Amino acid sequence: MIPLPLREIERSDSSPEEPPIVLFVGRIAPNKGIHDLVACMAVLRQNLPDVRLRVVGTSTSDAYDVVLEELTASLDLTGVVTLTGWVNSDDLEREYQRASVFCTLSDHEGFGVPILEAMAYGVPVVAYDNSAIGDTVGDSGLLLNSKEPTVVASALDRVLSDKSLSDRLCRSGRQRSKLFSGERVAEALDRALSWSSTS
Repeated sequence: MIPLPLREIERSDSSPEEPPIVLFVGRIAPNKGIHDLVACMAVLRQNLPDVRLRVVGTSTSDAYDVVLEELTASLDLTGVVTLTGWVNSDDLEREYQRASVFCTLSDHEGFGVPILEAMAYGVPVVAYDNSAIGDTVGDSGLLLNSKEPTVVASALDRVLSDKSLSDRLCRSGRQRSKLFSGERVAEALDRALSWSSTS
């Protein structure tokens, strides 16, 4: 697999703000599993009552927006879950720097640029292991085989409560993100083209 190049990202060593923040970045669409993420927050707050969820991205469905709003209200998560809508690059950078953990529960995913951006910023990643997610994350995050709220909440709780685990995932993620730099991708493409011309 030849990955898409990851743009150079300025690292930040600043500690995430309190309260702990779970971050999702991507399109707001049903297949992204944001409703699953909202549902898991109700479980997660039983152990971490101050935790917050920030969903950053552009909506693609007014009907899905209503579903998310109604679910948030029914789970008493108003003020806990924030949908920011589209943000510019400076605001997106601040979102990554504030985040305590990045979580994606997408039903199907290609190359996950937000996952790599999170790792490049040193944000631990928890992800549903589906499609190309496993190839992107490798062993640099927690991969889940279920989107059940208790399973997701347990994984997020581990990362948010265990500093040694969080630090290990931060270091591993930053290291893995370097595999997707423009220079490394150019090298991979050159090798692939060389192999193709000799086969």
